[in-house]
Amino acid sequence: MKQISETAIEKSLAFINGANDDMLNQKSEQYADNYETLVAYVFQTAAEDNDEELLGYLVYYYTLIMNIFETAGFQIPEVSDELIDAFHEEYLEIIEEFQDEENYSELSDFIGQPVLMSFLIQDMSMEDEDGQQIDEEMQSMLNMILIGLVGILNRAVNN
Repeated sequence: MKQISETAIEKSLAFINGANDDMLNQKSEQYADNYETLVAYVFQTAAEDNDEELLGYLVYYYTLIMNIFETAGFQIPEVSDELIDAFHEEYLEIIEEFQDEENYSELSDFIGQPVLMSFLIQDMSMEDEDGQQIDEEMQSMLNMILIGLVGILNRAVNN
């Protein structure tokens, strides 16, 4: 199984954070247009709740994660509803166990990308350059959605 490296994460962060708005929008649209099923999965909660703040974070992190996989050399195939549904059913069980025991190793093993998962959890809990921090409830929601995305992508590229 191919793993995401810290180097791929750092390169993608530099690209995404250094990109101008036009370039970032183009990249976001590319990832949205090419992976409509993933977009529906990732943005479902924000759309249902009409939550602009969540949507903003999801756009940023979705684009970043997709770029990280691309930078790492993964060929991301089209992701089917069946793959997402099968993953999501297992994922909910693992998340429930995780919330009871807070056992990161089991969740990490299930997702299959420990370096990227660790980066996401750490990045969302840190203050940004303006000293702002994502509140705990938003962090929890982002972690659940985005770690799920990483798990789906990992299954898609390693099957």
